[in-house]
Amino acid sequence: MYSTQLEENTDQIVLATKYEDIIDAKKNGKIAAVLTVERGEPLEEDAGTLRILYRLGVRSLTLTHFPRNELGDGSRDDSDSHLTNFGAEVVEEMNRLGIIIDVSHINKTGFWDVLAKIKSPVIASHSNCRTLCSYHRNLGDDQIKALTENGGVINLSYCVRAKYDPLKN
Repeated sequence: MYSTQLEENTDQIVLATKYEDIIDAKKNGKIAAVLTVERGEPLEEDAGTLRILYRLGVRSLTLTHFPRNELGDGSRDDSDSHLTNFGAEVVEEMNRLGIIIDVSHINKTGFWDVLAKIKSPVIASHSNCRTLCSYHRNLGDDQIKALTENGGVINLSYCVRAKYDPLKN
């Protein structure tokens, strides 16, 4: 019989699809799991896929990863290009559905495109401060300030820059 880790561990973890689920989990001593998708490729150039993901419990999505995709440029391929038309459509649909937009990995121009298109908070779930560590995924001080002014948050991640880079080697 197929079951998910969530189903196998209901005594410890719950799927959180709204804020109240997180509060209830905390009150009950459980972990609240928020399902996220990294990169927009699973959308397969159809914003309607977001509605399916939402029904499945997904509540956050990063738009890109390091390279460019159909939504826009990733942080590694920062060519100052804007979100694509499809990327703008996805941002609007995510905002309408209440799926949190995660700006980790998007290029700087795309970051500003997202903030200009919406008024709801966005997150940078695994970025850091570029002033402290000059890495393409990290955000500049102006981006961090704009993110917080929008009501969003930045979560820090541990990142070691090794000599071996799987994206180049």
